[in-house]
Amino acid sequence: MKTIKNFIEDNKKFQEIQDLLTGPDFPWFFQNSVASPQDTNGFYFTHNLFINNKSTEYFNSIAAPILGRLKFNHLIRVRANCFVNIGKVDKHQFHVDGFEKKLKVALFSVNSCNGFTEFEDGNKCISEENKIVFFDGNVKHRSCTQTDQKIRVNININFV
Repeated sequence: MKTIKNFIEDNKKFQEIQDLLTGPDFPWFFQNSVASPQDTNGFYFTHNLFINNKSTEYFNSIAAPILGRLKFNHLIRVRANCFVNIGKVDKHQFHVDGFEKKLKVALFSVNSCNGFTEFEDGNKCISEENKIVFFDGNVKHRSCTQTDQKIRVNININFV
């Protein structure tokens, strides 16, 4: 696992991304489960910025500044996630993002909160704005909701 703080060096660009994703006009889509359809312990909102070789109108303004600093051969998915404060820490099921054997994950935190991503080995990655964490897509991990902010927003990037 590798962590880089202040990943987007241009503060103005980072602020634009944060304002867009945490503002009132961004289109979020309700998901009735988090890790899998069998995971009935939770819900969240997503926006697939890039999937199946198609991107949304928000791709360039949100994903491009992050992707421009990554080295990859093939982009699989870029998804923004939004977890709402439910008044307790909700730990979702462990899962892998492993669409392919050599898949890598970059998890970019848009805002700071006490929500985190927990790995099966017990390591935790707390959400800190403008921080990115890289890990193997076949490593089991889970999202955990926050209690100190209204929302926890991150961008999950899957690539090889």
